[in-house]
Amino acid sequence: MRTYLSTNNFEELVQMMFPDRRLAQRFIATFGSFHELHNAQRA
Repeated sequence: MRTYLSTNNFEELVQMMFPDRRLAQRFIATFGSFHELHNAQRA
């Protein structure tokens, strides 16, 4: 059985992934949207 999330809001999903609020905010500041995260390049 698959579980589907009821949101497609980037910030809400990041906050669910990272329980530490500071880490979640840093991730959001770095990758501001699904599109930016998808297009991220490895350093």
